[in-house]
Parts: sequence; C-alpha cells; structure tokens
Amino acid sequence: MTRVDPRRIPALVLLAVVLLSPSYISAEHEKDSLYTYHVTGYSTGDYAGLVADMQNLNATYPGIFELFTAQDAFGVPDVVYGSETYKTWIIRITNESSGFDKPEVLFIGGHHGDEKVGVEAAYYLAEWLAEHYATDDWIRYLVDHREIYIVPVANPYGWVHHQRYDENGIDMNRDYPYDSSSHIFATVGARAIHELTKRHLFINTVSWHGGTEMIIYAWGCYAHTSNTESPDDIAFYNQGQYMSAYGGPYSGYYPWGRANDILYPCYGAYEDYAYAASWDLANAEPLWPTNGCRSLTHCIEISSSKFPSESTLGGRNGVYNPGGTEDGYVPKNIRIALMLTDIAEPYIEITDSPPQEAEPGATVNISWKVMGALTTAETAVQYGLDADPINNYTYVTSLQSGGTGWQDVEYHESITLPAQPGTYYFTIRAKVDQDTLNQNNPEPQVAPQSLYVNMRTNDSWSISNYNNTLEGHENWYSRIFTINVFPPEIELYSGWNLITIPVQNNYTASDLAALIPECDMIAWWNAASGTYSTFIVGVTPPGSPWDFNISGGVGYYLSVTDTTTFTLNGTPLTDVSVALYPGWNAIGWWNTTSTTAAMLASQIIDCQMIAQWDAETGTYITFLAGITPPGSPWDFTILRGMGLLVKVSSGSVWEG
Repeated sequence: MTRVDPRRIPALVLLAVVLLSPSYISAEHEKDSLYTYHVTGYSTGDYAGLVADMQNLNATYPGIFELFTAQDAFGVPDVVYGSETYKTWIIRITNESSGFDKPEVLFIGGHHGDEKVGVEAAYYLAEWLAEHYATDDWIRYLVDHREIYIVPVANPYGWVHHQRYDENGIDMNRDYPYDSSSHIFATVGARAIHELTKRHLFINTVSWHGGTEMIIYAWGCYAHTSNTESPDDIAFYNQGQYMSAYGGPYSGYYPWGRANDILYPCYGAYEDYAYAASWDLANAEPLWPTNGCRSLTHCIEISSSKFPSESTLGGRNGVYNPGGTEDGYVPKNIRIALMLTDIAEPYIEITDSPPQEAEPGATVNISWKVMGALTTAETAVQYGLDADPINNYTYVTSLQSGGTGWQDVEYHESITLPAQPGTYYFTIRAKVDQDTLNQNNPEPQVAPQSLYVNMRTNDSWSISNYNNTLEGHENWYSRIFTINVFPPEIELYSGWNLITIPVQNNYTASDLAALIPECDMIAWWNAASGTYSTFIVGVTPPGSPWDFNISGGVGYYLSVTDTTTFTLNGTPLTDVSVALYPGWNAIGWWNTTSTTAAMLASQIIDCQMIAQWDAETGTYITFLAGITPPGSPWDFTILRGMGLLVKVSSGSVWEG
C-alpha cells in the first residue's frame, strides 16, 4: 500500500508536526492495538509475562531478533533476593545477512523500578521493529543497516516490586564510575550495562525514566556544575531539538537541555558515564576503563507520573500518527528512538532515479534526500566514465546546501549528459552536520569527543573497541549508479523507409547518405511546391542544389538495398518548428516520449489525416481525424525517429 514517508517533520517549525501515514498494524494486533503494561495486580511487574513476550518475538523473528542475558554473555551474577531470581535481558535487532560492523544504538528502560513507563517504551520499540521489518521500508533499512540493542528492564527486582531501588536498596542510576557516588557497580544492572557498553561503540543512547517530562543530556554531574557546556553541546542540542519535534505533541513537546540547567546534578549517573567516561579521565574511575563511553546519551523523562495511567500509553496506530487518537507516551518515544537510530549514520536516499539509458546531450533528472543527519553543509552529483566516481570523476554539479530528509528537504539536479558515448558512473556526495564542530566555552576545553560528531566530520579519525570499528568520513556517498549513454539507432528495411533525424545536425542529404552504406536514394516531399526533391547516391553531386539540407521535425524517404540500422550522433532536439501547407506534409517525431496518432492529430491545426509508412510490410496505416476512434488498432503508436505524412486543410506551423 502507499505510505507517506514516516520521517517527515516540518522544517524546524517546532510548533506542530505534520506527519505521517496510518501505520501498518500486524494481524495479531489488529483487534487490540492499544499498549498495555506488563503488570499483575496494580503495580507488580510481570517478569514472567515480559520474558515470555520477548521470547515469543525471538522465536517469531529469528532472522533479525536475538535475545540473551547479561548473565550468560558477560558472566555477571543473577539478581537474587531470597527465593526470587531475575536476569538482565538484552535484545539485539539487526539483519546479520546484510553484514556486520554497523552503527550501534542502545535503548534502556527501568533503571528505576517504579518508573514503569520506560520499560514499556523499550519493549514496544523492540516489538515495533520486529513486526514491521517485512512491511515498512524504513524499518527494514534501519534493521539492515544498524545494530539496535535494547535493555527493557535494567532493574528487574525494583520493577517487579515497584520500587526505585534494586534488591539491596541501591539506586542503580547512581552506580556508574563517572563523578561517582559512594558506590560503583554495586548493582547487577549497572554492571551488566557496563559490560555491554565496553564491548560496543554506541553512537546514540537513551535511558528512559519517568517523573517529569523532558529530554536532558550532559552535563548532569557535580563535576561540571560551574560550566554546563560539554564539548559536544551543539550535537546534543540539535538532537534534543529534533527528538522533541519528532516525538510530537502528545502531552506537549518535550523541553530539552543540559541536565544541570533544567533538572539537577547527581553523582554516578548513567548518562554522563556513557558520554564521557572514556575520555574525561579526570572524573572517571581508573579501575573501570572502557573505550565505549563516547555516546550522545539522553535521559528521556517520559511522563510527569512515573507510572501513568495505562490509557496514556497509546497504541500501535499512534506510532505514525502523532496527535492522533492512539498517540501516547509509548508511540511518542518509539518515534524518538527510530529517529535516533536513523541518524546514527549519514546516508543518501535517491528518490528519483535517472534512466539507465540515454542519448548524448540528453537531460536527465535526479532527486535525493540526505538522511541520517540533521544539516547538509554541501551536496552534489559527481560522475564520469571511471567506474569509481567517488575518487575519480570528470563532472560535478553545483554545490547545494540546507536541510535533510528530517526537514523533508529534497535535492534536485538536471544534468545534460556529455556528447561522448559510454557508460557513465554517478554518485551523490554529501557533507553533513558540520555545525556540530562549533563550540562556545566547553568544559573541558577539548574538541567534540562523541562518536556521532567525529564519525561525520573528521576524515583522520577512527576508533576500535573489541570487534567494532568506526572511521570518520567528512563526505558521505550514495550507491554508485550508471547511465549508458549511446546515440539512437534507427532500423531500416530493404526498400523505402520514412524517417526523421531526431538530433541537432548540419547534415545535407549527401551527409546522411554517407552514414548508411546501403542507402541509394533520399527523397524529400516539398509541401510548399507539391514536388519531391531527390538525392541519388552516386549520381547527384554532393553540394549541388539537389543536395538539400536535413531539417529537424521533417520526414524523409530513404531507400536502402538491404535491411540495416544506423546510429545518429548529435544533441537531442528540444523543439522544432515546421511550416505546414494545405494538403500533404512530411513531418517527423523527434521527441523521446512516444505518442499516438490521435494525440498528434489533436496538436495540429485542421489536421485531417495522418499516415504511417510501414516499411516492413510496404503499406500505409492511416488515421482519419474525427473518424478513427482514439485507442483503436488504427490509432497507431508514433515512436522517436518515425517519419509521417500529415494532411491539413489550412496552413499553420507545427511546434512539435
């Protein structure tokens, strides 16, 4: 079915979001599309039910869904309290058949067990990705080109018992080794997330909470209260702005800003740890080194209530319908997560592809969107005969700049192809998000440190962590596509043929005859005098008065001794102007787009009849204006290079 692109938001008018088409709803949720809590009784987290739902997704979508525990993967201990035992479940969503070493993102719910809305945002994000992979082109692209990690409930004991703290009464979101509190990794959940983080390079990260409604980011620790601007402040701000806009209007657009400015500082929180523990070593604990803490990490406070009414969660119909009847806190945050997954890496989406074949001098149109980014510093098409147009190109279009697909900006280029035949290789280049290099007065005084900024602004930058590697690229390129540029060929049958020359040329009859070894005669019907002018090969002297000029839009009879084809070199005609006289006239269809006799007759003043000479059968096919039914077998198709006889009752000019 036809769907509006679900990535569209208004061009930075953050007052309204004009989005999206109705979402595809999977069959199993058609009757009950509303989201529900995983709880028993009033507030007890339904651990068994949540695990069963995750296992069901894992069994249903084995090609893209992987479910495992931090206990099995990293050897962290179980969460144990008395007779209760819980594990830290981790979801990985990607299509391994499309490759490895992809940009990674991480989404976490349930650091605080009583903030249940975050657990549902995380779980239902996983459900959305799994269930829509087969039907939603954008979701398929994300799953094919990203590795998406989701920890639905970091604090399972606290979630089950509806309490902020873990089984030992410890606040998990004060348990990380950056500007640390009195304890580090005293909780199983924080240790599990650290073990996951240190093995990966998460570009964008979200930790979902509840209790107010806002998006916050670094700095949010006591170590940076005197100056709250981080080295990546512009990137944080830009992301927060678009997260708020794309999240949409439900319960109001989220305000966004530095945690120390709009909320409060705290020790040992996940967000600053995940952003800075790998490089701000003055505030990181040396006993817990990692190279993975360079994420643009946001804490999203989803709702003013930590456990809002189930009616505010929304439904599956709301994900692509912000402001609709099923919008709610869960659809709002699924949208934000999808956006952050998209912008984890820049890419170029070709929205209008040129033809695969064209003639020298033809004009082709290309349209594209710059995606995976928020601003476009410059973009252009580069091409040439070399198979590597990224590094070796002959032609480049004028630079364009502005927005990206996240403002629904589409770039267009009309290219006149070179006269030289051959296979031309094209790519579209874009330089993005260069504004994220700007700084005012960051603390500490260092360049941007995030993976997000460096991977899209710094050609000499690279980083590795375990089996993951990221390399910086100042320029990003589309897939390479080709246009085969070859002159048109006209097929001729033994005997007489009626053709036209659909390219700009300075031919005379002798020039045209020289292109066709089998040609023995060319005749032109001079409608003004009602006579034929004839050039006989080997008899008529080239350059003589009988060696007439070949004009665009005019039909000519060619006699050949054998069936053959000939190639026409020259720039395609873009317009013609042919004088028509009462009676019969010989014209030619030069346009690359075919037409019909009925359509052509309607464009010629006082047209009475159009006749096509069928050289293969040696007969005329005739269309009588006003008599032959349009669309009938006698309403023949007129192709480029075809000559025609047209009878008119009065003189006029045919503009072609």
